[in-house]
Amino acid sequence: MIYLYFTAFYFLISWSILQNLLLITLFLVAAFTLRFGALWLVPLAILVDGYFGAFSAVPMFSFIAVGWYIVSELLRPYVRVS
Repeated sequence: MIYLYFTAFYFLISWSILQNLLLITLFLVAAFTLRFGALWLVPLAILVDGYFGAFSAVPMFSFIAVGWYIVSELLRPYVRVS
């Protein structure tokens, strides 16, 4: 059952990014990070940057995902998720 949640979250995050629904994306990313961790968002960000052709310039989604991963790992000891 956890694979279903993971896949659904991953699909909804990628869909909301591609549809430019940024508030929904922020909520889904926060919920995904609390449940599964932020490391899985880095490959998604690389794929989204590739889709938008951002590798000829600055790949912003990838940098934001790596930054979010670092922040979430620093805050993980202080956040209690039951």
